[in-house]
Amino acid sequence: MYKAVGSRLVAVMRRSLDKAEDFARRHKVDRFYSSVEDLLQDPQVNAVYIASPVGVHVEHALAAAKAGKPTLLEKPIARCEEEAMTIVKAFEAAKVPLWVAYYRRAHPTWVKLRSMLEQEELGEIRWVEYSLDCEISDDVADFVASNGAAPLPWRLDPQMSGGGLAMDVGVHAMDLLSYLLGNVEVTSTRVSQSAAYKFTPVEDYVLCNLSCTGYQSEAIPGIARWDFAQPKGRGKREMLRIVGTNKIVEAKPLASDGLRIFSHRMLHLHNPMAVTALLPPITPTS
Repeated sequence: MYKAVGSRLVAVMRRSLDKAEDFARRHKVDRFYSSVEDLLQDPQVNAVYIASPVGVHVEHALAAAKAGKPTLLEKPIARCEEEAMTIVKAFEAAKVPLWVAYYRRAHPTWVKLRSMLEQEELGEIRWVEYSLDCEISDDVADFVASNGAAPLPWRLDPQMSGGGLAMDVGVHAMDLLSYLLGNVEVTSTRVSQSAAYKFTPVEDYVLCNLSCTGYQSEAIPGIARWDFAQPKGRGKREMLRIVGTNKIVEAKPLASDGLRIFSHRMLHLHNPMAVTALLPPITPTS
């Protein structure tokens, strides 16, 4: 935030005052607090960024709205639609700006793809699919290895996160689909838990059937899938594919490192070549 033009980071807050002080010292911030109320009463604070666990977003966001502070709220906005609408209505009633941190919408990769879609370069969209396969994370592996005795990682605690890692990471892909193709409806969902996630209260595999409406006259069918229990050493594999009557585009929402564009003629070749649009990364402002 202190790198953004016209922005200055003047205060930070953590539940632990010692950790707040350490953060402030490392980032050269003048003031630090251990309570939201004290932070919001600071006369130098005229906008806030809330990056607390999702389970306390309602509490912290409503306090910011009441204090009249424009707010950037980390994703996802809340654990469920009811909580999300409570937050939105509070800011509307207070006439205070509210944003959710889906910053990938401003990345050159997705601005370029949206422009291509608006100019109908892909033709009529017939299908969309997204997949993310991740090796099991260290905190989950440690928790399972302890037979559930170790502290449960907060992202696996439904009370704090609203669900599993699909809730935390998966919302990026769903938001980009909404940005690119209009309203995204989940028509059905399948979830499961593997042995790799035993002792946890959440799923590690999610499969959603999708229907995207608003981009064109006919709804666009698709699927989205997340698997967070791949064996160690597998790393991360991700792909978003949008299939049009003229072209097919592939990209990686989390990496946002460019677009691969195929024509249907190319796909008939034994070794099809793709036109790769490598877009420059965003240069931080000074």
